[in-house]
Amino acid sequence: FALPMGVHLAVGSVLEPLIFGNSLDLHPVVVLLSLMMWGTIWGVPGLVLAVPLTAIMRIHLAHIDHPLPRYLARVLVGREEHAPHTPRFP
Repeated sequence: FALPMGVHLAVGSVLEPLIFGNSLDLHPVVVLLSLMMWGTIWGVPGLVLAVPLTAIMRIHLAHIDHPLPRYLARVLVGREEHAPHTPRFP
């Protein structure tokens, strides 16, 4: 009883977020957070739709021509590029 439960826990908490994150271009932590958020809001249907909704949101944010939505899309992917630091006073 404990072995199948432990395998299910490991697969559901580690392996699935890594696979979903890589295939949908989302950070694995974002996958877990989206499952918690959408599951809290909508229950079981939210858990089923969490990753697709988050992926759609990332794609939509990346195509908006404004710096803030594009920044949020980069954060969802996990690649946040920093601008080179330039001193304010030369």
